[in-house]
Amino acid sequence: MRIHSLQDEFLNYLLVEKNCSPHTLDAYSRDLLQFGEFLERAGVDAPDGITPEVIGAFSAHLQGRGANRNTIARKITSVRSFVKYLAREGLAGPEVFDRIEPVKPHQRLPDTLERADVERLLTAVDTDAPLGIRNRAMLELLYSSGLRISELCGLRPGDIDMEQGMVRCRGKGRKMRRVPVGREAVAWVARYLSEVRPGWDKHGASELFLSSRGAGLRRETCWHMVRRAAIEAGIVKKVSPHTLRHSFATHIMENGADLRSVQEMLGHADIATTQIYTHVSVKQMRAVYQRCHPRA
Repeated sequence: MRIHSLQDEFLNYLLVEKNCSPHTLDAYSRDLLQFGEFLERAGVDAPDGITPEVIGAFSAHLQGRGANRNTIARKITSVRSFVKYLAREGLAGPEVFDRIEPVKPHQRLPDTLERADVERLLTAVDTDAPLGIRNRAMLELLYSSGLRISELCGLRPGDIDMEQGMVRCRGKGRKMRRVPVGREAVAWVARYLSEVRPGWDKHGASELFLSSRGAGLRRETCWHMVRRAAIEAGIVKKVSPHTLRHSFATHIMENGADLRSVQEMLGHADIATTQIYTHVSVKQMRAVYQRCHPRA
């Protein structure tokens, strides 16, 4: 089926020309595989058969199978990107892409921690052991700079500028950016580098954060580390590395950071993605009202 081969070419385009991460490629691959199976059942085997009506039917098919709105939105985004690629290659008219209505996902407020909970999370780590020193350094850096977990795992020792208090990371699309690092995070990373990493680095590893066997860390390992630290801190809610990223952005916004600066620090390509952090908590809203209203 020609559609399948075109999808493979599209995925290769994302890898080679767009520098998409393996995680992103995997998501596109799964979405397009499902779309390809739908096209096959519908008897569509050529690009000119992919019409806005067919894509609308695919969306209805997903809804009928119980997919939630956010899942449908992501899959239709993948399909739209594929159609845009077909238009770029002259295999579909640009008007087809223009007529495909994107599905807007439900915008959920980010799950964050209160500042007191962040403090409990950081200080609950047992730093008497080498593993605890590494974990404390990782947690401090996640909260201090709002890094994605993949960015943290990809750091190298030279990416941390101790004097300037900056970290250089590789974000989505392998784009480089520099983000400020707080004093506490710098101090814990410095301690990890001097007391722990030299004893673990047996084979000249390139990654900053290592396992006790000297290997770079996987995302799943870091995720479980954060979760265990939250449990040890007595935090009931489910905490992930992204919770610390959300908390970082929310807390600096509450303290007056401007949206454009937060966008740069988080590495968002579109400022609309960052605007979710402009939400105001009920507690903060009430405090403003009590302070500002003449008859409060």
